[in-house]
Amino acid sequence: MFSLDAVVAELLCSEVRWKALACLDQALAGLSGRDASAFTNAVDLHLMRRDDRRGLRNAESLLALGAPGAESPQESRLRLLLVDAGFPNPVTQHPILTLSGDLLYRLDLAWPELRIGVEYDGYEAHEGRDEYDAERDRRLAGRSWSIIRARKEDLADPARVLAEIRRAFSDRRYPISA
Repeated sequence: MFSLDAVVAELLCSEVRWKALACLDQALAGLSGRDASAFTNAVDLHLMRRDDRRGLRNAESLLALGAPGAESPQESRLRLLLVDAGFPNPVTQHPILTLSGDLLYRLDLAWPELRIGVEYDGYEAHEGRDEYDAERDRRLAGRSWSIIRARKEDLADPARVLAEIRRAFSDRRYPISA
């Protein structure tokens, strides 16, 4: 019988990077801070004990990116694409609050200090929501947020979304090299 932490450790070493990160994120989903930390430590212990050192460096870098807030494998994939492109690791599921502290919106990925957010528009969650999403983006722009929307096709050919995010960083005087 295998434990989940042992399986995730093996996946981090041997699976396609974004799929391994997505598995780690899903394993972390729903865990409290203490439990997520304990799980990450258990995965790290399995990595340290591996006889086969292949894939270890990759596994350690992916383990550092694990985030309990990722809500879908494609969000994990997008986050890895952004980090691999040279962007800082974004916060997952960043809350936008009203002045009274109530939740107004939640951004899939964000750099709160720059007020830049990325929304992954998966087909199922966003089909038929174009008007709602456009109004939401306008309201966030009124709060000085720059929102970039990514779709499935951007994961296969990320040039457009990376250029938009790079431009948003540049507009905030935080340029990212190409």
